[in-house]
Amino acid sequence: MRAVIYARYSSDLQRAASIADQVRDCHIYANRQGHSIIGSYEDHAISGASTLTRSGLTALLQDAKSGLFDVVIVESLDRLSRSLADTAKLHDMLKFYGVEVQTISSGPVSTMQIGFMGTMNQIFLDELGKKTKRGQRGRVEAGRIPGGLSYGYNMIAGEERGKREINAEQATIVRRIFAQYAQGHSPRAIAGQLNADDIPSPRGGQWQASTINGNVKRGNGILPNQLYIGNIVYNRQSFIKDPNTGKRVSRLNPQSEWVTHLAPELVIIEPELWKRVSTRKLGNTKRPEYYRRSRYLISGMIQCEECGGPYTVSGQNHMRCSHHRERGTCTNKNGVKIADVETRVLSALKAHLLNPQYVEIFTAAYKQEWKTLGTKLSAKRGALQKTHLTCEKAIASLIKTLESGLISVAITDKLYEREKELLDIEKHLNKFPADKQIPMPTDLTARWAAVLGDIQNYINAGDIAPASDELKKIIQSVTVIPKTQKTYDLVITGFLKSNIGCGSRI
Repeated sequence: MRAVIYARYSSDLQRAASIADQVRDCHIYANRQGHSIIGSYEDHAISGASTLTRSGLTALLQDAKSGLFDVVIVESLDRLSRSLADTAKLHDMLKFYGVEVQTISSGPVSTMQIGFMGTMNQIFLDELGKKTKRGQRGRVEAGRIPGGLSYGYNMIAGEERGKREINAEQATIVRRIFAQYAQGHSPRAIAGQLNADDIPSPRGGQWQASTINGNVKRGNGILPNQLYIGNIVYNRQSFIKDPNTGKRVSRLNPQSEWVTHLAPELVIIEPELWKRVSTRKLGNTKRPEYYRRSRYLISGMIQCEECGGPYTVSGQNHMRCSHHRERGTCTNKNGVKIADVETRVLSALKAHLLNPQYVEIFTAAYKQEWKTLGTKLSAKRGALQKTHLTCEKAIASLIKTLESGLISVAITDKLYEREKELLDIEKHLNKFPADKQIPMPTDLTARWAAVLGDIQNYINAGDIAPASDELKKIIQSVTVIPKTQKTYDLVITGFLKSNIGCGSRI
């Protein structure tokens, strides 16, 4: 029978050589059974808790569907998956494709074995998680840190994993951040000063306010990190895999489940300074309901001419360059009044979009753009059709080779790649239909009047969010160009569904 091998090792339990060991043992089993091995599929350093993130297993299922083999040989059932639900689903899929699963120890796998062994593997996975947490809790109680390396500390070479010592240079920066925050400096201002002094951030790049501010509930960032007062906090959050995506999702645990260990040798911040910082942060989080994130008509549209960074809300009535505020890397400190920008933008749109002279210019440009675009689309479609024909011929040749009896992993891999390429080409071809009609604009003055009228009606009703959404269909960006300390020009760059851009200085 035509057989393939599937091998997998997980980074937390096995070594890379485990793949070679599994393949070797599966070959020995196949020879005893009289199977003909035509290929193998492998997943390196991939957990068995989910099947959604494994490229090797995905390719195996695709080839099984194509009928390229009759048997899948695995060292044991948990190589396919440790999840009971996934194991049962994989078995059903392979069975539907006419493929049998065999293990080295048990031979052909029955439905009863799926139920029993799958349950045991699921129990093993659950117990493994509990044992891992138990071991990590023991490490915490011994003064070790099971997590990553916090800024301000070094790992100690040669010691048991998780041991830390204070990094004197970084600890000085941590104390500086805490002291400046306690004195009333904002995280944005502190980040700007650190960047101005060319001090690398924890990841080596530039400092940002969020790096300093962190998240109090999750204990990350600089200011909320309790390790700076000698508290090792473990089990603050848990990670669980989303069954729909296979990706890990973090969830906060109840505070009663946290594990804390005192490590006085790791203290960087004195208790009195920590208390002052904590008091200020607590006060900043207790803001009235109205202060929470507002939605303005021009939100997300304003940008800085100097650095290209976005303008964000600064206070209740102004916006400023975020790169100046957050990073201190832009020298443009000029703010703009939100109401002033909104009024000027709306006035400019009315003046341009409803002016017959501009409507005439736009109509001519619209027709020319569609003519140019039609030529480009035709050329792209022709090139795609040529590539499509070449790909079809290649697939036909590969299938002919397989039908002749010459089967190899290289040929089946190439066939899979070509089929995927063909699907991608067909998707692109669907975007360029041969009979695509060019919609010509009609009565543009009435059209723009209606659009602007809708925006104004939303504003009058106090519905800023939909008004902003409608405005974004017309405007791509509004660039602020400072003239003096208090005056500025605005350059509006607009776009329509025809992808025609325009720039107007107001």
